[in-house]
Amino acid sequence: MTRLARDEGEVVAVTIVTFEEQMRGWMAVIPKARTPGHMADAYRRLSEALESFARLRVLPLDLQAARHFGQLRTIHRRRGAADLKIAAVATIHRGHLLTRNVRDFEGIEGLVVENPL
Repeated sequence: MTRLARDEGEVVAVTIVTFEEQMRGWMAVIPKARTPGHMADAYRRLSEALESFARLRVLPLDLQAARHFGQLRTIHRRRGAADLKIAAVATIHRGHLLTRNVRDFEGIEGLVVENPL
């Protein structure tokens, strides 16, 4: 059983920041497609990503999370902004952050981090 398998009453969600990062990646790949095959493949994969996100609950970076991000930014100056935004959203929603990059999130107060693998 993988950690992403849903327990009764457990909700699996992603942050809007995660969605943003994924879309930025695809938006960078698509203009680089030089052949019709590469272009079609890039758009197919973009469509698959969109469909995957549409099946999940997407947690917003609302005003409360944005303010918490600001607090985290002053404490953890050397961490990436996207990581801190994700941490802020997860903390505000009292969620467990599942990531393979546990080290990127260690030491953030109030954040529960797990490696799902």
